[in-house]
Amino acid sequence: MKARYLDALDDLRWVVKCLVGCLAGSVVIMLGLIIGWHTATTHIRVMVPPTIPSSGLNLPANAIPKSSVYAFAYTMWQQLNTWPSDGKSDAAKRIEQLSPFLTPRFKNQLIDHFKAAQSTGELQGRVRSAEGVNGTAFNVHSVEPLSNNSWAVTLPFRITERLNESTEDKGPTKTSMPVKDVAITYVIRVVRYDANASKNPWGLALDGYVVPPKREKTYV
Repeated sequence: MKARYLDALDDLRWVVKCLVGCLAGSVVIMLGLIIGWHTATTHIRVMVPPTIPSSGLNLPANAIPKSSVYAFAYTMWQQLNTWPSDGKSDAAKRIEQLSPFLTPRFKNQLIDHFKAAQSTGELQGRVRSAEGVNGTAFNVHSVEPLSNNSWAVTLPFRITERLNESTEDKGPTKTSMPVKDVAITYVIRVVRYDANASKNPWGLALDGYVVPPKREKTYV
């Protein structure tokens, strides 16, 4: 009788151990689910190209089409090279305004270039405009992947600079004939850049020159 009682007690203890093990396992799984829920991606960036085929479009999450990379590079480079009133002040303002779209090393490179040009008087009183030689048209060969998260973007631009002259009878400023009018090909490195999504919704940044800029033609 005693032996039966001991056997039943052992069986009961084994059942209790199994239940405790199952409970502990459930707690671990629940903690894992809670941690996974808290660390799960809350935002997925989807960049849709301007031309969508009639058959539809299949885009992986967080994939960046070449057309979006080109549009980003073109827009930022044009803004960087636009001085509406005076390059002496506008150039530095542009760099600062667009700093969320520049990697720190390229921002420093642009600042060094600005200081060098300022010291030689190349900026003072100059108004600059920048337009694509072929307009804003995207060419698939203009964007070459360097890695999964970086691209080389070829940007043929026409850069025009004029002197901004003060006048008393025709308003505060007027622009003169061009003092510089050149076609330059820039090959810019663009990288995936998620440093500050609120200030940089593109998730991209300009990271410097792949090769030095090449002057293709001089008009003035």
